[in-house]
Amino acid sequence: MKYIQYNVEEARGALMIVATVIATMTFQAALNPPGGIWQQDFITVSGGPACSDTNICEAGTSVLAYAYPDAYIYFLMCNGIAFFASLCVVALVIGGFPLRNKLCVWLLAQAIGVTLIFLALSYIQGIFLVTPQRLRVKVAKMDIKMARVCLGVLLVAGIVEVIRFLVWTGKKVRRFWCKTRNENRILREQQTTASGEQIISLI
Repeated sequence: MKYIQYNVEEARGALMIVATVIATMTFQAALNPPGGIWQQDFITVSGGPACSDTNICEAGTSVLAYAYPDAYIYFLMCNGIAFFASLCVVALVIGGFPLRNKLCVWLLAQAIGVTLIFLALSYIQGIFLVTPQRLRVKVAKMDIKMARVCLGVLLVAGIVEVIRFLVWTGKKVRRFWCKTRNENRILREQQTTASGEQIISLI
C-alpha cells in the first residue's frame, strides 16, 4: 500500500505545474485557433460556402469558424472547460486550499483528470478541423485508437485514485472506531471502579 499513498507535498507541486501548463496551452489554442485567423476582411466574389456579401470573413477571426461552425464551437467548448478547470485548480492551490488534507488533494487530482479529458477532446476536434475532407476517415480511425489508449490510462489512474481514497477513508474510520471503543472501555472501567468503591464504602 505504501506505493499508492499520497506524498502531499509532491502532489501539491505537481498539481500546480500541471494546471499551469494546461492553462497556458488552452489559452494559446483559443487565441491561435486551428487553421489560423483571417489576416484581412474577405468576401468571395461568387459567394462561397463560408464567406459572402452577408457573411464577411472579418480580419482577426478564425478561418475554420466560418467553414465548420458547429465543430469549431465544440472545439471551443472542450478547450474552454479545460482552461477554466485548470484555472480553478491554480486558484485553489494559490488561495490556501487545505492541501495538507488528503481528501482535498484527491479532489484536486480528480479536477486535473477532468481537465485532461477535455484537453484530449479539444485536441481531437482541432485535428478534425485542420484535416482535409479526403483524409478525415483515416484520421478518425487513428484518433479512435489514441483515444482508447488514453481512456485506458485514465481508467487505470482513476482506479488507483479510488483505491487511495478508499484506503485513506478506511484508515480514518478504523481510527475513529478504535478511539470510540477505547473511550467506551475506559468509561466502563471507571464506572465499575466507582461502583466497587461505593460497595466497599457501604460495607
